[in-house]
Amino acid sequence: MQISLKKILIVLMIIILLSQLHKISVVSKDIFRVFYDAFDPMRNSPPLARYTAVLAFLALVWVTVYYLLLNRRK
Repeated sequence: MQISLKKILIVLMIIILLSQLHKISVVSKDIFRVFYDAFDPMRNSPPLARYTAVLAFLALVWVTVYYLLLNRRK
């Protein structure tokens, strides 16, 4: 088994990510809080309005990811 530079860099990146796990979790919680607060006005809305807003948001996410992956293939 040979040790290559690529394997060393991958292991180094994993170690750095694991050492910064607390900071990564704080950032992910902040991102979740932003989305949670963004949908706060919808909590008092009728169910159909909530369903429509969430469906539109998920469609936007789907189209964005689809076009990012489509442009990556080219």
